[in-house]
Parts: sequence; C-alpha cells; structure tokens
Amino acid sequence: MAVGAAGTVLRSPDSQIWTAADVGATDELVDVASGNDTYVALGELGRAFTSGDGRVWNLQSYGTGSYLNQLGYLNGQFSAVGIDIMASVDGVAWTKKHAGTAALKDICYGKDKYVAVGLNGAVLTSSDGALWSTRISGTSRNLSSVAYGAGNFLAMGYFGRVLISTNGTVWVERNAEAVLGDTEIHDLVFANDRFVAVGSVGGVFTSSNGLIWTKRTSGTTESLSAVTYAGNQLIAVGSNGTLLKSADGVTWRSGRTAVTTTHLNAVARGNGMFVAAGNDGEVLRSEDGVTWAKVNSEATARLDQARFVNSDFWIVGEKGTLMTSKDGVTWSQRSLGISLANTTLRDISFGNETFVAVGWRSGHGVVLSSPDGLSWVKTFTSTNKPVDGVVYAKDKFAVVGDFGTILTSNDGVAWTQRNSGTTSFLIDIAFGNGVFVAVGKGGTVLTSTDAFAWMARTTDTAANIWAVDFGMGTFLATSFSGSFPTILASKDGVGWSEQDIPAAGQLGGISHDARSFLAVGSGGAILQAHVPPATFAEWRAQEFSSTELNQPSVSGAGGDPDGDGIINLLEYAFDLEPKTPSRLGLPTGRLQDEGSGRRLLLSFTRRRTAADVAYSVQVSGDLSHWVEASGFSPIGTNDLVSAERVTLRDDAPVNSAATRFVRVAVTHR
Repeated sequence: MAVGAAGTVLRSPDSQIWTAADVGATDELVDVASGNDTYVALGELGRAFTSGDGRVWNLQSYGTGSYLNQLGYLNGQFSAVGIDIMASVDGVAWTKKHAGTAALKDICYGKDKYVAVGLNGAVLTSSDGALWSTRISGTSRNLSSVAYGAGNFLAMGYFGRVLISTNGTVWVERNAEAVLGDTEIHDLVFANDRFVAVGSVGGVFTSSNGLIWTKRTSGTTESLSAVTYAGNQLIAVGSNGTLLKSADGVTWRSGRTAVTTTHLNAVARGNGMFVAAGNDGEVLRSEDGVTWAKVNSEATARLDQARFVNSDFWIVGEKGTLMTSKDGVTWSQRSLGISLANTTLRDISFGNETFVAVGWRSGHGVVLSSPDGLSWVKTFTSTNKPVDGVVYAKDKFAVVGDFGTILTSNDGVAWTQRNSGTTSFLIDIAFGNGVFVAVGKGGTVLTSTDAFAWMARTTDTAANIWAVDFGMGTFLATSFSGSFPTILASKDGVGWSEQDIPAAGQLGGISHDARSFLAVGSGGAILQAHVPPATFAEWRAQEFSSTELNQPSVSGAGGDPDGDGIINLLEYAFDLEPKTPSRLGLPTGRLQDEGSGRRLLLSFTRRRTAADVAYSVQVSGDLSHWVEASGFSPIGTNDLVSAERVTLRDDAPVNSAATRFVRVAVTHR
C-alpha cells in the first residue's frame, strides 16, 4: 500500500501491478500503516482514513488539528507523531498520549520501548506509549527517522550525522558525512541484518551496525521518501511515482515493470487488442491492457497517433510514417511519395470510402486523402497552419489544428474552413453522444453538434489537453502541466471534472474497450481504469475468463472460487474481489457512545452502479427467522471509486433495544 498527494492511494498484491483506490478526499496522505486487520492512512488536520482491504476507505478523526508526520503499527497499536503523539488500537478511536512542543518526525519500537525523534534533535521515549520522557540527544540537528535493529536504536536526519543508542536514553553522535554527504535522510528501516536509509537525490545507504555506511546505487535521482520491508523484499518510494525494489538493500532495480521507458504518444483498440505507439518507432501490443509486448514495426521515427479504422490499425508519425496492421504484430509501411516524404502526420480517419490523414510540412498544414490507403493525394492547400486531429462522424470529416483551425468535408476532397471562435491551438477531436468535442492548449474545449458552429466550454485546468476519446457514454481527455497529469471526464462535453489518478508523468493518447479506458504517456506509463459494471452479468464478464464463464461452480452467483466463504453474488454486491481470499470489506458493526446511550452503527459497501441487486437490513432473535428491520437511519456515506460506504445507526439505544442479531441481506433481482 502506498499513499501520497491529493488523496493518492495505490495498492498491489505483489508490488508489480498497482491499482488506485479512492479515499473520497484530496488530503495529502503522509503515511500508511497496517495492523489488526486494518489499514490506516494519515491525512491532514485531524483526518485519518481506515480500510479493511485497501479498496474501501472510511474517514476518521484523530481529534486534533495538529499535523501528524509519521505513522506505525507498533506493539499492538497505531502510533502517530507530529506536534502531538496519538495512539489507536483500531484506527478509529484515537487518544492523545503526549502534547509537546517538539515537531516529531518518526517513531519506532524496540527493547520494550517507544522512541520518537524530530526537529532540533528532539528525542522522546516511553515504555507504554502513554507517558513520555524527553531525552538529551546531544545535537540540535533535525532528526527525520529512527529505527531499531541489531540491539541499537539509530536516528538519522540531515548533514551526515547518525545518533546511536543501546537503550533510547543515552545517545552518541557519529559523523558519517564522508559517505552520506549532504543527503537528507527521509526514512530508515532495519531488514536482512542491516540498516537501510533512503533520502534526497535518490540516496540509498546501508550499514550493519550504524557506524560504517556504504552508499548504494539506486538508479534514480528522484527524492526517496519512504522505505519498508515486505514480501521478502525492500520497497522504496519517492517523488514522481518512483518505486524501487531490492532483495538485500544493496542491489536496487526499478519496481515499475513497464515493457518500455520510451514516451508513448498514442493508443488504439481493435480486433481484441490494444496497440500503443511512441517515440523512436516504439510499438507495443496487449490483449488486456495489463500484459504488454514490444513489436518490431521497423519504424524509427516518432509515432504520433494510432487509430483503428476500417478494420485495421493505422499508425502515423514523423518523416511521412504511415503503417498499417491487422493484428498489431505484422506491420506494412505505406509510402506518401517523394514529395510528401518529410511530412509529419498527426492523425488518420476513415469514412465515406475514403481515408483522410492530416499533419504538417514546413510549418504548413497538410490534408491527404486516399481511396485505399495505398495511393495518397494532397487535397487541401489553403491553410498555412498545421493541423493535428481528424474524425469522421455525421457523414463528414472534421479537422482541427493550430490557431483555432477547423475544417470540414463530406468527401475528404473539398474542404470548408469553419469559425471556431478561438485562436488556441487545437490538438485532438472526438465524437460521441451526438456531439463533436475538440480539445487543445490552455485547457481549451470546444463542442458542436454539427462541426459547423462551435461553442467554448469551461474546464478547471489551464494545462494543455492532448487527447480526447469517447467510450461507454463518457468523454475522457488527458492533460498535463509539467509532470503532473490530469484526466478530465464529461458525459456531454459541456461539464468536465478531474479524475483521481496515480502519478504518471505526462499523459498523451487515450482509448477504450468495452470495460476500461487506457491512457499512455512518458516513461512508458500506461494507466488503465475499469468502468464499474452495472449488472452481475457484466461483473462476471470482467472478473472471469471465457473458460470460467462456462463453469457455474466457479463463476456463478453461488460460486466461491477463492474459497473464502463469500459467494460471487456477495463479492459483487459488496465490491470485493472473487479471486482474492479475504473476508475484509464485509459489513461491520460497532457501538458508539452518544448522549442518549450507546447505539449500534452498521456499515456496508453498496455498489453504486448495480441495477440488479437490492440491499436491506434484517434482524433475528434466533438466527433462523429473519425479518426486515425498522429504525435504522442513514447517517452518512463515503463515496468510493465504484461504490459507496453506507453507515446506518440504530435509532434505539442498546440498553433499551431487544437482544437481536443484525445482518445486511442482498437480493439478486
């Protein structure tokens, strides 16, 4: 589990494939820890988030507006440090254990003792986590991390200094500046009989005793913010989505398993597969969007766009690159002829038995047409403005380009310029729900129902929008400013909203299949977002293979392929995973003290898009006869990616209500 800015939560069963989760907030999440069958993520100003499975998160309050910096599950409880020290057994109910003046940055546990460190050399210790004593560290330097191992406590920070203590009370400062240099140490862990420290500029250092340190090659200059040991390996994370792995702390490799690090500019879907294209002739192929393979396209130029048109894949790019394939594996190069050899092609479409390709040459727009994709002619010469995107819809081609250029044609030969009402550079165009949508620089979005009259729309971004796609009733557009990517969504092209996505650098092309959208970008980044199913049948099709779908005992409503005792219908209804055995994420109950007495709170996950299941609360006195309950009032919901977490409160206090069992029933309609 990894957390970060803007409410980012990523989870992975194997540290290979990471999936974004939604905490329902945009807090900066500073740390995450797990224990007592619960994940806890620290947010801002008194906010924490808890989850049983890493998918469904609930907002909690730790009762202070102070900023907490670090969290750990230590000696049977969650402990968090900042200006205050907070503790919780379950991540829900928090108790302030210490209110001090030191800004604490980290906490650890060893030798039956808690040790916390912070700014200006602050060191505090406690034997029970409740009563804390200030210790003399012997330094006024900031301490950012502390760990216990090999019989010693180690505290580290800035300026190459290391503090060592055998008991947490008496500390000795060691100078490791010769090795650490000016690296700012951000985190420290003891694993595999050695301390491992990570920090700024990709710094990784190891030591068996805390005295002698060795600098290791991390392969990155990104700042590393945290390191942990799990699954028999060390994992370090840092800025711009950096993820590193090591079996021993000595040899490190990138944890990203992308098949390429080449910038990908475009992606298309057709014939049961995705095809992605990028710089230096890079072409990738995937059937599911998860597992990718490189393809030898024999191209060397930058590839700018990939489309699936007229039953074939087409890729266009620099130096007149134009190539086609039926299977995404074997590619045929098409020639534009000597006169157009240096043309940069930016897009291609097909309609009215005609191919149209657009781009530029020597700063002037180029529009080409072909009846068969083999022989091409230049059909429009009246614009000196480069053109970038083309789509065929409503019996016409629509082309967009620089300085607000928009062209339309019924046949791909005779073209008419249209007034876009803007001088912004337009980069891409798509059609859906009866609407043309053009996007471009500075957050520009234009819409039209006929491609003739256009209207500007407002988005919350001023960043350049590089691509737009329509699928499953939704427009999605990719945008980035610097290295910060954004995906915008709209049902009608008019109102747009930003989507929560993992850090992925620059994003460009976007496409979709029947169940997911897929975006590509810098460093070989590939993001995939699955669209929540609306029925149990759609969910089965997403979760099970064609072979499994023919086995009702595996994929049927009563099947339980992972053997965790939760049948598929309930896995679907409660937004669980049918092939990952876990009972976390099921309905939960707890008691809450209120002025009128203790009341039962019942929480469960309800799939927002499910049109074929009904949820109800039932009660029973003997576990045999169940009736629908009355007197449970909703007190809140927490929006999730594909579901919502609903909390109900029993109107009757526990001390005045009859003894009874309570359950959440699911009915398949």
